[in-house]
Amino acid sequence: MTSSAALEPRDSAASAWNPTRYLVPRRPIDIALALALVSLPLAPFLNTFSPLGTALRVGIAAGVIVLILAGRIPLQRDLRGRGRWLILAFALFQLIPLLGAESVGYGLVQAVNWTMFMPLAFVAYDRRSQRTAVAFAAVSGVLLAVGAVLQALDVLGGTWAGFALSDGTPATRYTSFLLNPNDLGLWMLSLGVLLGLVTRGRELPARA
Repeated sequence: MTSSAALEPRDSAASAWNPTRYLVPRRPIDIALALALVSLPLAPFLNTFSPLGTALRVGIAAGVIVLILAGRIPLQRDLRGRGRWLILAFALFQLIPLLGAESVGYGLVQAVNWTMFMPLAFVAYDRRSQRTAVAFAAVSGVLLAVGAVLQALDVLGGTWAGFALSDGTPATRYTSFLLNPNDLGLWMLSLGVLLGLVTRGRELPARA
Protein backbone atom coordinates (compact mmCIF):
# COMPACT_ATOMS: atom_id res chain seq x y z
CA MET A 1 0.00 0.00 0.00
CA THR A 2 1.36 3.39 -1.00
CA SER A 3 1.26 6.08 1.66
CA SER A 4 -0.03 9.57 0.97
CA ALA A 5 3.31 10.98 2.11
CA ALA A 6 5.06 9.13 -0.70
CA LEU A 7 2.72 10.65 -3.26
CA GLU A 8 2.99 14.19 -1.93
CA PRO A 9 6.31 15.20 -3.57
CA ARG A 10 5.17 14.06 -7.00
CA ASP A 11 1.79 15.76 -6.62
CA SER A 12 3.36 19.02 -5.46
CA ALA A 13 5.90 18.92 -8.30
CA ALA A 14 3.17 18.34 -10.86
CA SER A 15 1.03 21.16 -9.53
CA ALA A 16 4.03 23.50 -9.41
CA TRP A 17 4.31 23.34 -13.20
CA ASN A 18 0.59 23.76 -13.78
CA PRO A 19 0.44 27.16 -15.60
CA THR A 20 -3.18 27.77 -14.61
CA ARG A 21 -2.07 28.19 -10.99
CA TYR A 22 -0.27 31.38 -11.88
CA LEU A 23 -3.05 32.90 -14.00
CA VAL A 24 -4.99 33.79 -10.85
CA PRO A 25 -2.59 36.07 -8.93
CA ARG A 26 -3.39 36.67 -5.29
CA ARG A 27 -0.34 38.31 -3.70
CA PRO A 28 0.46 42.01 -4.29
CA ILE A 29 3.64 41.26 -6.28
CA ASP A 30 1.85 38.73 -8.49
CA ILE A 31 -1.06 41.10 -9.13
CA ALA A 32 1.34 43.91 -10.02
CA LEU A 33 3.24 41.70 -12.46
CA ALA A 34 0.05 40.48 -14.10
CA LEU A 35 -1.39 43.97 -14.54
CA ALA A 36 1.89 45.39 -15.85
CA LEU A 37 2.50 42.62 -18.38
CA VAL A 38 -1.05 42.74 -19.73
CA SER A 39 -1.50 46.52 -19.75
CA LEU A 40 1.80 47.40 -21.44
CA PRO A 41 1.01 45.85 -24.86
CA LEU A 42 -2.61 47.06 -24.82
CA ALA A 43 -2.06 50.63 -23.63
CA PRO A 44 -1.05 52.16 -27.02
CA PHE A 45 -4.19 50.76 -28.63
CA LEU A 46 -6.38 51.98 -25.77
CA ASN A 47 -4.87 55.44 -26.15
CA THR A 48 -6.39 55.72 -29.64
CA PHE A 49 -9.81 55.89 -27.98
CA SER A 50 -9.02 57.81 -24.80
CA PRO A 51 -6.16 58.52 -22.37
CA LEU A 52 -7.24 55.35 -20.56
CA GLY A 53 -4.11 53.46 -21.60
CA THR A 54 -1.74 56.01 -20.09
CA ALA A 55 -3.87 56.38 -16.97
CA LEU A 56 -3.90 52.59 -16.54
CA ARG A 57 -0.12 52.26 -16.80
CA VAL A 58 0.57 55.23 -14.51
CA GLY A 59 -1.93 53.91 -11.97
CA ILE A 60 -0.32 50.46 -11.91
CA ALA A 61 3.19 51.92 -11.67
CA ALA A 62 2.13 54.22 -8.84
CA GLY A 63 0.48 51.29 -7.08
CA VAL A 64 3.72 49.30 -7.29
CA ILE A 65 5.67 52.16 -5.69
CA VAL A 66 3.08 52.53 -2.91
CA LEU A 67 3.17 48.78 -2.18
CA ILE A 68 6.98 48.83 -2.08
CA LEU A 69 7.02 51.78 0.31
CA ALA A 70 4.38 50.06 2.47
CA GLY A 71 6.47 46.89 2.62
CA ARG A 72 3.85 44.77 0.86
CA ILE A 73 6.27 44.10 -2.02
CA PRO A 74 9.77 43.25 -0.70
CA LEU A 75 12.90 44.64 -2.32
CA GLN A 76 16.08 42.68 -2.91
CA ARG A 77 18.59 42.86 -0.09
CA ASP A 78 21.45 44.04 -2.29
CA LEU A 79 20.15 46.69 -4.70
CA ARG A 80 23.65 47.00 -6.14
CA GLY A 81 23.67 43.40 -7.30
CA ARG A 82 25.08 42.10 -10.55
CA GLY A 83 23.45 43.58 -13.64
CA ARG A 84 21.83 46.51 -11.83
CA TRP A 85 24.15 48.94 -13.59
CA LEU A 86 22.47 48.02 -16.88
CA ILE A 87 19.11 49.14 -15.50
CA LEU A 88 20.54 52.41 -14.22
CA ALA A 89 22.34 52.95 -17.53
CA PHE A 90 19.06 52.45 -19.36
CA ALA A 91 17.38 55.03 -17.13
CA LEU A 92 20.18 57.53 -17.76
CA PHE A 93 19.93 56.83 -21.49
CA GLN A 94 16.40 58.25 -21.40
CA LEU A 95 17.95 61.67 -20.77
CA ILE A 96 19.09 61.73 -24.41
CA PRO A 97 15.61 61.78 -25.99
CA LEU A 98 14.47 64.03 -23.14
CA LEU A 99 17.07 66.66 -24.06
CA GLY A 100 16.38 66.30 -27.77
CA ALA A 101 12.59 66.40 -27.56
CA GLU A 102 10.61 69.19 -29.18
CA SER A 103 9.14 70.09 -25.81
CA VAL A 104 9.99 69.29 -22.21
CA GLY A 105 6.51 67.91 -21.62
CA TYR A 106 6.75 65.44 -24.50
CA GLY A 107 10.23 64.37 -23.45
CA LEU A 108 9.09 63.75 -19.88
CA VAL A 109 6.15 61.66 -21.08
CA GLN A 110 8.45 59.49 -23.20
CA ALA A 111 10.93 59.07 -20.34
CA VAL A 112 8.18 58.10 -17.90
CA ASN A 113 6.73 55.60 -20.39
CA TRP A 114 10.05 53.78 -20.58
CA THR A 115 10.98 53.88 -16.89
CA MET A 116 7.72 53.73 -14.92
CA PHE A 117 8.01 50.00 -14.23
CA MET A 118 11.72 50.01 -13.42
CA PRO A 119 11.06 49.51 -9.66
CA LEU A 120 9.98 45.96 -10.51
CA ALA A 121 13.60 45.23 -11.48
CA PHE A 122 14.64 45.69 -7.84
CA VAL A 123 11.91 43.53 -6.31
CA ALA A 124 12.72 40.23 -4.57
CA TYR A 125 11.10 37.49 -6.64
CA ASP A 126 10.45 34.03 -5.33
CA ARG A 127 9.72 31.02 -7.52
CA ARG A 128 5.99 31.66 -7.53
CA SER A 129 6.29 35.28 -8.66
CA GLN A 130 8.80 34.27 -11.35
CA ARG A 131 6.35 31.76 -12.76
CA THR A 132 3.54 34.30 -12.58
CA ALA A 133 5.69 36.67 -14.63
CA VAL A 134 6.37 33.97 -17.22
CA ALA A 135 2.69 33.02 -17.41
CA PHE A 136 1.50 36.58 -17.99
CA ALA A 137 4.35 37.33 -20.38
CA ALA A 138 3.02 34.44 -22.43
CA VAL A 139 -0.49 35.90 -22.16
CA SER A 140 0.78 39.23 -23.49
CA GLY A 141 2.43 37.41 -26.38
CA VAL A 142 -0.81 35.67 -27.24
CA LEU A 143 -2.68 39.00 -27.15
CA LEU A 144 -0.16 40.57 -29.52
CA ALA A 145 -0.32 37.57 -31.84
CA VAL A 146 -4.12 37.89 -31.93
CA GLY A 147 -3.76 41.57 -32.79
CA ALA A 148 -1.40 40.74 -35.69
CA VAL A 149 -3.84 38.11 -36.99
CA LEU A 150 -6.69 40.63 -36.85
CA GLN A 151 -4.56 43.03 -38.88
CA ALA A 152 -3.83 40.31 -41.43
CA LEU A 153 -7.59 39.75 -41.74
CA ASP A 154 -8.18 43.52 -42.17
CA VAL A 155 -10.27 43.57 -39.00
CA LEU A 156 -7.80 45.81 -37.16
CA GLY A 157 -5.95 48.71 -38.75
CA GLY A 158 -2.61 50.26 -37.88
CA THR A 159 -0.24 48.39 -40.20
CA TRP A 160 2.81 50.14 -41.63
CA ALA A 161 4.20 49.98 -45.15
CA GLY A 162 7.64 48.45 -45.25
CA PHE A 163 10.33 48.05 -47.84
CA ALA A 164 9.20 47.37 -51.40
CA LEU A 165 9.17 43.73 -52.51
CA SER A 166 10.63 42.48 -55.79
CA ASP A 167 7.41 43.35 -57.66
CA GLY A 168 7.37 46.87 -56.23
CA THR A 169 4.59 46.17 -53.71
CA PRO A 170 5.38 47.54 -50.24
CA ALA A 171 5.65 44.90 -47.55
CA THR A 172 3.14 45.06 -44.71
CA ARG A 173 4.59 45.58 -41.25
CA TYR A 174 2.26 44.45 -38.51
CA THR A 175 2.04 46.43 -35.29
CA SER A 176 -0.70 44.63 -33.34
CA PHE A 177 -1.91 46.60 -30.31
CA LEU A 178 1.49 48.26 -29.82
CA LEU A 179 0.93 50.36 -32.98
CA ASN A 180 4.65 50.17 -33.79
CA PRO A 181 6.32 47.29 -35.68
CA ASN A 182 9.64 47.85 -33.94
CA ASP A 183 8.04 47.63 -30.49
CA LEU A 184 6.15 44.51 -31.58
CA GLY A 185 9.32 42.84 -32.81
CA LEU A 186 11.24 43.74 -29.66
CA TRP A 187 8.46 42.51 -27.38
CA MET A 188 8.08 39.18 -29.21
CA LEU A 189 11.86 38.69 -29.35
CA SER A 190 12.15 39.32 -25.61
CA LEU A 191 9.27 36.94 -24.97
CA GLY A 192 10.89 34.25 -27.11
CA VAL A 193 14.20 34.58 -25.24
CA LEU A 194 12.40 34.46 -21.89
CA LEU A 195 10.38 31.37 -22.72
CA GLY A 196 13.45 29.72 -24.23
CA LEU A 197 15.44 30.25 -21.05
CA VAL A 198 12.57 28.97 -18.93
CA THR A 199 12.16 25.85 -21.08
CA ARG A 200 15.87 25.17 -21.05
CA GLY A 201 16.16 25.53 -17.30
CA ARG A 202 13.03 23.57 -16.51
CA GLU A 203 13.59 20.36 -14.56
CA LEU A 204 12.24 17.27 -16.22
CA PRO A 205 9.96 15.09 -14.05
CA ALA A 206 11.56 11.97 -12.69
CA ARG A 207 10.55 8.69 -14.31
CA ALA A 208 8.67 6.19 -12.25
